[in-house]
Amino acid sequence: MGKASKNGSPLNPAKARSSGMLILLAIRYQWLMIARIPKASTSDPVIKISLENKIKFYRRHFIKSLYVGALSNSLFILSGMLYYLYFKYGEIRSFAWDDYLVFGVTLIIGFALGAYVQITQHNFQVKQLESCLHDIDEDAMTSLTLRDQRNKKRRLILVFLLAIICGLLLLTFFIFR
Repeated sequence: MGKASKNGSPLNPAKARSSGMLILLAIRYQWLMIARIPKASTSDPVIKISLENKIKFYRRHFIKSLYVGALSNSLFILSGMLYYLYFKYGEIRSFAWDDYLVFGVTLIIGFALGAYVQITQHNFQVKQLESCLHDIDEDAMTSLTLRDQRNKKRRLILVFLLAIICGLLLLTFFIFR
């Protein structure tokens, strides 16, 4: 981390440590948020109360952690861009103002897109919980409803897997081009 590139621009260890601390604080925040998710307990007489508690938690508190999670997108993009420069040119050269502009805009777009996708996914999943709660209230929970939700979940997993595969293929293309 303390090495300099061929152009003499040092890779600042203090910035690397502060970035590492930021990452560790974000991870800690995420773990604490996950630990706060209401668990189904034996004191809940009905699953309805447990679902209501989870929905309240997801609506009020968990949404904040999605923004912290979206920060990981920017960090992943930044590391990918730096690795690309290193593998493509054999060094990480000094940046001009337009390089900072491109990096900054790309990181902001990565954060915004990640936050949008995570919030959209979060809202979809909370609506599914609310739908289950509504079905429980009306005693309308059927095997067809459960099958539909299972199929939606499978489609979402397939979409995410395809997105990951496409992203990795694109990264491979840019690195070995």
